[in-house]
Amino acid sequence: MQLKLNYVLQCRKFKIMFYKDGVCVMIDGIGAFPIEPLKGRFDGKTMVITGGTSGIGRATVIRAAAEGGNVVFGGRNLERGQQVLDEVKAVGGKAIFVPGDLRDIKNVKELYARAEKEFGEIHIAVNNAGIIGPANAIYEVDAPEFIEVIENNLYTMFYCCKEAFEYMDKTGKGGSIVNVASIAGRAGMPLGVAYCSSKHAVNGMTKAIAMDGAVKGIRCNSINPAGSSTPLNDATSDYYRAKFTKLAKEGVDVKEYTANTLGLAKVCPPLYKRPSVPEEQAAAILFLASNDSRHITGAIVATDGGFTAY
Repeated sequence: MQLKLNYVLQCRKFKIMFYKDGVCVMIDGIGAFPIEPLKGRFDGKTMVITGGTSGIGRATVIRAAAEGGNVVFGGRNLERGQQVLDEVKAVGGKAIFVPGDLRDIKNVKELYARAEKEFGEIHIAVNNAGIIGPANAIYEVDAPEFIEVIENNLYTMFYCCKEAFEYMDKTGKGGSIVNVASIAGRAGMPLGVAYCSSKHAVNGMTKAIAMDGAVKGIRCNSINPAGSSTPLNDATSDYYRAKFTKLAKEGVDVKEYTANTLGLAKVCPPLYKRPSVPEEQAAAILFLASNDSRHITGAIVATDGGFTAY
């Protein structure tokens, strides 16, 4: 099978090579698209952000702090957490890093308790932590792999949404919860049975929480990116490379396998013909977190550059 290159999109951490045969491959690249903060938008507001040490979470932490928010963020990597704290300081903001694996509900409770202890009432929650997981079809994935993705993407989302809701509810002042889902939560994806399952569930949870919170003034929405220049998407590239290398060693025709899996994916690119950058996703998150979106709840917002528009 001869693959014919259609065009290449390049962004900060990777570039996507689109082939006419329907295959797309992500490899390392460069680029940046800065977005200016809105000073004072979150003055006096306390915000808890998970997955805040890299990618979309990191961009959200830095911008929220630059806009006056009291930010408490979580993550697993101590070194990256400190780097984000340094970046927050550089923009004149304030933030606290609470490390921990959110699959353990004790760490979720510690995160929120620390936020309340330091800043008082909690007004905003951004639930961003998650993983991609191995690129396997239903006939390839095993139960432990599937469960790992569900634990990281769905269980942690439930723990964090529940904790945020309870802290907001006890103030009687409402609040805003923003969940980071994916286009994989709005459509099917080849080799993504675990990831798609987790993100569809996140969007269902988002709508249900919006209904539970309506009479209490607690809003809940999700954003749904397509490809974005983040370490998480870099990991996707690594999964594909490792998988294709393994298949080749096993004597599998990789081009044929790819055509029968990734080749079934949507061939058309986003309308903007490039992946997003974390700062663009952070802009959408913080709009939904702010009072500017006070009449929006239960929305599954497509922040995908038009990928799901057609």
